[in-house]
Amino acid sequence: MAWFTTGSGSLMTRTIVLVAFLLLSSFTFVDDPKANSNPNVGVWTHVSRATFKPGDTGEITITIAPAEGYHVNANPPVEFGLDAPKTIMLKGVLSQVTDKNNGYLSTRSPLRQTFYVPSTVKPGAHTLKGMVTYFYCSDVEGWCQRFRQPIALSFTVAQ
Repeated sequence: MAWFTTGSGSLMTRTIVLVAFLLLSSFTFVDDPKANSNPNVGVWTHVSRATFKPGDTGEITITIAPAEGYHVNANPPVEFGLDAPKTIMLKGVLSQVTDKNNGYLSTRSPLRQTFYVPSTVKPGAHTLKGMVTYFYCSDVEGWCQRFRQPIALSFTVAQ
């Protein structure tokens, strides 16, 4: 019984340490965008080429595929943005296709965003992090929810 009540190892101290450990261990610091993915909607991103030169333009495609029994709303539209620092400049607006049969976001056509690689970008490997925000709904239960999907895009800038 002395183990629980004597010295610096008192029951209260051990309890506080245990609670602090459990709280801190419940947070996962993960840099993987898929770790925060939606189990009901798949999101895949792709850059048009692996290597760009300063001054080049390219395209980011975003494929959104809801699971059976779910859909992604076309209105409000899907949003796409990049975190700072911005290695590339987005041009124009994110193009998205609405399914004419049901008014939802088309699952047959990926979303497309044009970008420009400024001449100030340093050569080398780059990974851009950003966010795709969309509203998805359950066809069976009738609820809708906003979801923010972190993404990462990797490419190289040549000399």
